[in-house]
Amino acid sequence: MKLDIKQAVKAGGELLPFDCEINLSGVVLSGEHPFREPVRLSGSARAYSGVLELILNLRFVMEKSCDRCGKNVRREMELCLTHEISLYGETGELDDYPVEDGFLDLSELAAQDIILELPILFLCSVDCSII
Repeated sequence: MKLDIKQAVKAGGELLPFDCEINLSGVVLSGEHPFREPVRLSGSARAYSGVLELILNLRFVMEKSCDRCGKNVRREMELCLTHEISLYGETGELDDYPVEDGFLDLSELAAQDIILELPILFLCSVDCSII
């Protein structure tokens, strides 16, 4: 999903809600395709003082083998993240995501967020042990 930055700026600080599904079935982690169902992406955008504030809510199902015992695990997950992106290319303390032709690719941003927030070890349970 591409977010029209001009529309956010035109809204003059008002929240612009969005809601869509994105396909991450092509993502490969540890040789597996853990996202077999679409990811639900919802949230809002608001532009003010040269900054685009994004609130992202991500709901998804991850299916992957336990990194310790190999058992197949299906886990529903949810993330809520915020980003502040410069509208004029001066990042400083702000997140640096390219705005191309007045659009920000929320699908790419969401995919990066999910991968960065996943646990290093994906276990079937906290006390998993190889038997």
